Amino acid sequence: MSKLRRISCCVCNCKVRFDHRFNCSGCKAVNFCSELCLSRASDPNDVEYHSPTWCSKLERILLTSPEFTSFPFPWSFETTSDMFDDIAYAKFLKKHGVLDQGLWKFETRNRVDHGKDLHPFEDPYVLPVESVILRDDVKTASTPPMNWKEYYGVRGFSIDSPICILLQWPLTLYYVISHRLPIDYPDLVKKFADKSKLSIHIVGVEKEANILQVYEELSHLLPHLTFDLTFIGPSISSAADGKIFRFVRMTITLRKGSYHQISGLTDPDLVLGHNAGLPAYITWLKTIAHLEISRPPVFFTEYCWPAVEYTRDRFDGMNGTRISDGTTNPFRSPIRVSCPESEIPRLSNGILFHLVYCSDDHLELEPISSTSRIETVD
Repeated sequence: MSKLRRISCCVCNCKVRFDHRFNCSGCKAVNFCSELCLSRASDPNDVEYHSPTWCSKLERILLTSPEFTSFPFPWSFETTSDMFDDIAYAKFLKKHGVLDQGLWKFETRNRVDHGKDLHPFEDPYVLPVESVILRDDVKTASTPPMNWKEYYGVRGFSIDSPICILLQWPLTLYYVISHRLPIDYPDLVKKFADKSKLSIHIVGVEKEANILQVYEELSHLLPHLTFDLTFIGPSISSAADGKIFRFVRMTITLRKGSYHQISGLTDPDLVLGHNAGLPAYITWLKTIAHLEISRPPVFFTEYCWPAVEYTRDRFDGMNGTRISDGTTNPFRSPIRVSCPESEIPRLSNGILFHLVYCSDDHLELEPISSTSRIETVD
């Protein structure tokens, strides 16, 4: 079956069958349609980030793929395979009885006007057992769940359940609050310990605007807190701009526009950008410059390790702000996102990292190199 898979050339974007491809002999991570395009890959003017240095980095990253795509779910071997595509995903969702139902309908529909016609679903999760469990607060656990296996145990879900696909969004935010904040911004631990309400800005919002209800799980996991979430992004529908939704101990407001262009925002306690794509959008430069004024804790996720390294190349040192080392997000999605020009797996909310402001240089972060450590979390 793998030979029927189609890949995209890294140079010209031409699509060819997998068994007709030319693969980089160095990193084994990048695909080409011909010997000509393969030879052009050594020219940095033709193919960005495939110089000998980048080839070495991609080789190192590809070797970590088995760990990055490792999950406790019995079906994850299928959903992280390089053969898993949109058709296979639709079949997977149908098998679990959720295809095009509730919030699952946004898993197979591409939208550009996120948040349009948004309305709460009476049964957003569809799955009978999970729908009942997710109505209630989590019973006090001895230790906070730090990965999917522990979370499923705390919530009492069957390890066969696909509910993690929807819950990757609030669980990533939960992980940032409960675990990464004390590690990455230790000076703010006391400030957060004294708070009963958190103001959080979710930036660069796209798909998240369609599935607001999943964030209610954050309130159930942290019942001692109330949340004021503001979702901000240029892809939010004009029809949804300014709308306010109220859930259990949580208010969510939608704002259309780039973060640095929105007026009237109060300083947040925390900022998070899901699957930010920092190197892909020039507007992030202005947004980060804007964040440097109020200097809140800022976290981002990306689909894969190369995206984090591209980000460091582009943003490190801008006005003194640096990009931290990345860490594998234990609450990443187990669904592989197609990337036909590369063999490196991409997972939604896969890698987590944060901004390090210039006054935080005591952390002594080293610029990434071909021998830099990749931190993972079990």
